[in-house]
Amino acid sequence: MIIRTLYLLAFYLISFSGFAQNTMYADWTSISGSSSNIREASFHQNEEDISKFSDYPDFSVDKEVKVSFFVKSEITIDLKVSFQMVGLDADDQSITKYPNLNGDDLATDHPYKNGSSCTVIPGEDWVEVSFANNANDISAFQSLKSISEWKTRIVFGAPASGSTEGKIWFRDLDVQWAGSSANELESISYELDGEDWDHKIDDADDWAFGYEYFEEQGSTLEIPTGRRLREIAADRFVYDRIYIGGATHGKLFGTASLEILNREFSYITPANDYKQSYIHPEPDKWRWEVSDQWADSAALNGQVIRMHSPISPQASKWAKDDSRTAAELETNMTEYMTELCKHFNGHPNIKWMDVVNETVERDGNWFGPKEGVDLWENPWPLIGYDETEDGLNPPSYIRMAFEIASEHAPDIKLIYNQHGDMEDPMWEKTKATVLYLKSLGLRVDGIGWQAHLETDFLDIPDVISKLEDLIDWAHANDLEFHVTENDVDIEDGDGNENQAEVFATVVEAVLSKAPSGVVTWNAWMVRDSDGQGAAGLPAMFDAEGTAKPAYYAVQQVLEEIVIDATLTTSVIGEGSINEVDGTYLLNSEITLTATPADGYVFSHWEGTAPGEENPKTISLTENYHLTSHFITEEEAQEEEEIEIILGEISNQKEEIKIYPNPVSNSDIKIQLSEKISGTVTVALYNMEGHHLYSNTYSSQPLEIPLDSSWAQGVYLLRIGFENQLVNKKIVIE
Repeated sequence: MIIRTLYLLAFYLISFSGFAQNTMYADWTSISGSSSNIREASFHQNEEDISKFSDYPDFSVDKEVKVSFFVKSEITIDLKVSFQMVGLDADDQSITKYPNLNGDDLATDHPYKNGSSCTVIPGEDWVEVSFANNANDISAFQSLKSISEWKTRIVFGAPASGSTEGKIWFRDLDVQWAGSSANELESISYELDGEDWDHKIDDADDWAFGYEYFEEQGSTLEIPTGRRLREIAADRFVYDRIYIGGATHGKLFGTASLEILNREFSYITPANDYKQSYIHPEPDKWRWEVSDQWADSAALNGQVIRMHSPISPQASKWAKDDSRTAAELETNMTEYMTELCKHFNGHPNIKWMDVVNETVERDGNWFGPKEGVDLWENPWPLIGYDETEDGLNPPSYIRMAFEIASEHAPDIKLIYNQHGDMEDPMWEKTKATVLYLKSLGLRVDGIGWQAHLETDFLDIPDVISKLEDLIDWAHANDLEFHVTENDVDIEDGDGNENQAEVFATVVEAVLSKAPSGVVTWNAWMVRDSDGQGAAGLPAMFDAEGTAKPAYYAVQQVLEEIVIDATLTTSVIGEGSINEVDGTYLLNSEITLTATPADGYVFSHWEGTAPGEENPKTISLTENYHLTSHFITEEEAQEEEEIEIILGEISNQKEEIKIYPNPVSNSDIKIQLSEKISGTVTVALYNMEGHHLYSNTYSSQPLEIPLDSSWAQGVYLLRIGFENQLVNKKIVIE
């Protein structure tokens, strides 16, 4: 059997008819394969009215690819046809790379996607392909499937902001045929845009072509009030510690869900499109089209991706088949994980990957296989279990998956993902497994929590404190913490406000931990209608794309949560402070160093944390302002002389507190340690040694009324008790 493959539209991109070069796809190869049976290729636009297929409000496109077979006599052959296309906006920036027509993700199948036997009649055009953006209901296409013609749907992602027209590029037309009578095939022609281009395939390595293909009709979605979530995150969370994301399915490209996803989030999770069940569901079957499309879309929209690609219960029916052997499962898992890592490692928009998921039941038992192929089960433990001295004995697939990812995905952060609420047995086993992996030298960068919640979640005792403790454990073990999936079903008797409270409480608890480590939060499904749990109305947007109270509750948390503080400094006298002014994460430790100019010495700090130490280290628990006071060397000498005159400093110095210091408009208070008893005398002197005030006290606190005649400056307090003298500085402003 002879199989011939023709790659008609694989481009070496150059400018054509004024279209600029698109360097993003500069690695596209020139045409290869046999051309002996090809006469010519032509391209034309289909003029058929397809308005009935253009219900979706964004935009529609109607183009036709026609593959015509010309034969000497009637023949029967096996045929496979596929191609790919890429959209460009008006500035020649890629919109997305679309899956070829062999992908199972397409809503409408065609009879030749995987190869079919069919008859070609002399003189008749045989296969005609048309495609158009249309609404989710594609029933109108079904009647058009026939041997002579098929139609299928290609959904386009939205163009770049502000763009109203663009181009579409075709590539990689792949026609394969085989059969004993294939030598009867006289020629094949390809048409796009109607006119015979009169161009031989042999010369096609210089082809590049494009044309305007859509007109944006504008979004009809209601835009929420306030700032977009990604705008708030970019403005407020500048420490690479917080990521706010959303998730949906690749089948929703071209719908309101993708428009909202790109509008609101700079971090995205393709729901199931990176999983084994899609990319490598069985031996010899690979599907990269949709995952590549997500990567291209993220690059276009300035987003980072978490590949939700775990070895998990969401496995293919082939993997769940009860006859499957451990060796077969290990081979499939190894192939999938290895190729996934190699395919996407180094991609600038792929930041994380879920390596395993849902490994432990809520009661702490390992999640394992079940009979049949239709239940929620985890077939991978059939591969075997590791034996450990502590009796943990985790399923071997967990270690194997992290071994592969550690080796082949060095540029991607690796996450151990887990479902459930805050059940102690489940999380204790999960934590033990993570520590086991790290003890083997394997890289685990974070743990994830799939937070599929209900509106009664906050009624669980101590649930938020347990969540906070879990985040603290992650950060203490050098792990990021990810809420990888969060939705909230509305229970009977509850409403949107209850849902909003749960969302907001979880988001606030997670983000408040950013000062100690990386945290991310990811909304699972954009609209209520996106996922399987639509009946619970679990998302932040309703089915029409309108923001619900949950959205505004999350928006408010992002705007108001305090995770940082500002440090400002100033100088009195001649000298400088190291450059530390700025905004920092809360609890950041910062060291300030005051450096006097020639002829000056450092005296003391005033402000939020007064004192005399230099350098001075503070923990930024709030907004701070500190002023460094410098005095001349002569003034410093005078201070020392006055201190000598007034007596030696007692070892009780640290047990005396003077506040406020500096003082400006209140009395001066002196607090003594409880160890000090009896009568206390207090005297106040200026820097020239002149006595200004004295008094005797028998009870605390000791107060000195501030006299308006006392000028701003440094003063000395002489405090006497139990036959001891203590000298303390105080600043009057």
